[in-house]
Amino acid sequence: MDIGQLGKFRLLHKIATGGMGELFLARHVDWPESAEPVVLKRILPHLSRDEKFIGMFMQEARLAADFNHKNLVKVLDFG
Repeated sequence: MDIGQLGKFRLLHKIATGGMGELFLARHVDWPESAEPVVLKRILPHLSRDEKFIGMFMQEARLAADFNHKNLVKVLDFG
């Protein structure tokens, strides 16, 4: 069941909401249905206008993208 779209991703369902963001299970609109789903993290709407929180959110994404371990999720992209 789709709950909306974020960029080129169909949001399938919300996984969780935390202090800075929301997590969604999603699929890329151009990928086949058999492709593995991805998890998207989106900054909370009320924080999306605060430059300090945007900076922290982007810093977290850059740091996570540098990790490479079989027990950690892989960051495909952020922006």
